[in-house]
Amino acid sequence: MTGDWAAEIKWLRDNLPEFAEAVVVLTGSSAHSLTRGAGTLALRRGHVDRTDRTLMPMGFRAFASIWYPALADLPVL
Repeated sequence: MTGDWAAEIKWLRDNLPEFAEAVVVLTGSSAHSLTRGAGTLALRRGHVDRTDRTLMPMGFRAFASIWYPALADLPVL
């Protein structure tokens, strides 16, 4: 993947039908970079309310357990 991650995601969304239907979670250490990349992904972000969420700092497991509370009860391997 090149340094322009948003352009890569856009290409995948536009060229791979199975990716276009996928839920994609983008994480990173720079909220600014994620916000800037959102402009590149305009009109490719689904039909849901509040597509953006900024959570700091939070590991992926904690983030996922917010959406799927049953994950909080799973053992850590």
